[in-house]
Amino acid sequence: MERAFTLVELMVTLAVLGVLISISIPTFMRAMWQADERGVQSDLRVAAKAAFVYSVRHGEFGATADELTELGEIEPALTFVDGATPSTQGSVISVAEDLGGLELALAAASADGDCFYLRLSQVTQEMRHADTPAECRAADYLDGPNSGW
Repeated sequence: MERAFTLVELMVTLAVLGVLISISIPTFMRAMWQADERGVQSDLRVAAKAAFVYSVRHGEFGATADELTELGEIEPALTFVDGATPSTQGSVISVAEDLGGLELALAAASADGDCFYLRLSQVTQEMRHADTPAECRAADYLDGPNSGW
């Protein structure tokens, strides 16, 4: 006599597999989302280090076209755009100068549209997260002349 699985055994197995899949897919998606968010934050920190290298060379931060080109040469893995141009992904960093080169605002967008901002001066850094703004631009994170942080 041949042994085989009964229909009930197959149905129970499929039900258990279905439950396991329904638990694992959201967990996997959340892990992917968190990895993307951390990648964007890391890209901003790398961009800040490139900006500090630039400021050591020139005595101030910069965001003109030539200065953005030099930032790209310092860190070729990132693309630097002016502060009015929105970031479309983590490796595209929007850069805006504040207080005549004493402060810099950086912005980068994650894959789901969240925007991360990083403000830096010669001595400090401040990161902020904004949920899905219309555009992820560094110019939106400037605080105005002499207003401090």
